[in-house]
Amino acid sequence: MNGNGGNESPLTSLVEVGCDDYYLTPEYIPFIDQELINYYTWNDNVDWSINKDWTFAYRGIYNSNVVIEGIKKTENEHRGSTLYNNILGSALFYKSFYYYQLAQVFAPVYNESSAKIDWGIPIRQQADVGEVLSRPSNLETYNTVVGQLWEAINLLPEEQPIKTRPSKIAVEALLAKVYLVMGKYDSAYKYSTASIDKLKDLLIDFNDLDATSLTPFKRFNSEVIVEGMLSPHTLLGSFIARIDETLFNSFDNNDLRKTCYFENATIMGTSGYLFKGSYFENMNNLFGGIAVDEIILIRAECNARLGHTNEAMKDLNDLLRTRWKKNNGVTTYIDQTAINDQDALQKILVERRKELVFRGTRWTDLRRLNKEGANIAITRIVNGQTYTLAPNDKRYTYLIPSDVISFHPDMPQNPR
Repeated sequence: MNGNGGNESPLTSLVEVGCDDYYLTPEYIPFIDQELINYYTWNDNVDWSINKDWTFAYRGIYNSNVVIEGIKKTENEHRGSTLYNNILGSALFYKSFYYYQLAQVFAPVYNESSAKIDWGIPIRQQADVGEVLSRPSNLETYNTVVGQLWEAINLLPEEQPIKTRPSKIAVEALLAKVYLVMGKYDSAYKYSTASIDKLKDLLIDFNDLDATSLTPFKRFNSEVIVEGMLSPHTLLGSFIARIDETLFNSFDNNDLRKTCYFENATIMGTSGYLFKGSYFENMNNLFGGIAVDEIILIRAECNARLGHTNEAMKDLNDLLRTRWKKNNGVTTYIDQTAINDQDALQKILVERRKELVFRGTRWTDLRRLNKEGANIAITRIVNGQTYTLAPNDKRYTYLIPSDVISFHPDMPQNPR
C-alpha cells in the first residue's frame, strides 16, 4: 500500500516524469526506448506506461474498498474498537491519498471557478470490479478526498508505531496538501499547524548527516510522517536523470542540501549531478510519502498568502537553519526577511522547489502556480529538436488510458 522495492507502487511517478528538475544527456538518448522519449517530450503516445500508473493506483483503491466492505460486516461488538477504527481509518486514508495523486495527473488543475464543470477522476465506491465508472466533476473528486479524510481523522490514533501506517497526524498533513492545491489557504494552514504542533523538534540537522554517502538519509527518519514510494520509472533512475544545472547552482555552498541531495558523477563521458536525497534510503526509489519539511513549507506558504509575513518567514528560517553548515556549532545561515507578504511568498516558493526535489510535488506546483500566472515553461532538446511545455498546456493533464475508455465508452477523455 506504500509501495515497495519492485515496480508496483500505487503512487504514480508521473508527478515527476514531466518536470523541469532533470534532463537527459545526448549520450543517453540513443539508448532510450521511444516510449520513454515520448514521456520526456510530453508526447501523448505513452498509453501502456500510463496504464500501469493508473492500474496500480486503482488496485490500491480496490484493496481499500475490500477492507472497508469487509470490516463493516464484522460483529457489532467489534465496531468502534481501537483495532476496528485503525483498520477502517487506514483504508480511508489510502483511498484518499491515491485519489489525490491520480487527480494531479489525470484531472485538470483545481480551479475554484470551473471545478463544478471540469472532469475529475472516476471514484470507485465498491470493490466490485464490474462497477460502471463515470467521471465526476473535479469538485466532487476533491470533496470525496476531503470527506474520506474527515472520516479517517476521528478513527486513527495520533501516532503509529510504524511509519508505513497512517496516523491522525498523517491525515492532517494530507488535508494540508489537498487544501493547498484547492487554494483554500485557511484550511491548509489549519491542518498543517495541527500536524506541526504534534511534531516538534523532528527536523533533521543536516550537519549530522554523512554527505559523502550515496544514501545520506535513513529510511523512516524523524521527518517521515507516513512512508510512500513513487512508482519506479526508468527516466527518473539515479544514473539517467541529471539534475538541472540552474537548480543545482541555486543552492548556496553553505547549504548542505547541495551535498546531501546531489552527487557529481561522470557517466558515458559526461559529468553531471545525480539525485541521492531520497528519504527511502535508496537512490533508485523516490520518496513520495509525507514528511515534516513539506508541511512546514505548506504552513509558511499559507501564512504568506494570508498576509502573515513574520510568521511565514519564521517557518522558513526555522527550516533552513537545520539545512545550513555550522562552524564550531554556530550556523552560517542568516535569517531571511521579507518586505511584504508577496516577497515572503516568492522566497518560500524558491525554497519549496529546492527542498522538495524529486518528492512528487513539482508537477502539482507547476500546474497550480502557472494557473496563478507564474508563466513557467519547460524546454527540452532531443536530437537537435526543441520541445516545449507551455504554461497551462492541456498536456499538464495526462490522457485517460485507452483501455479504460474502451471498457467505459461513455467516459469523457481529457481534451487536447
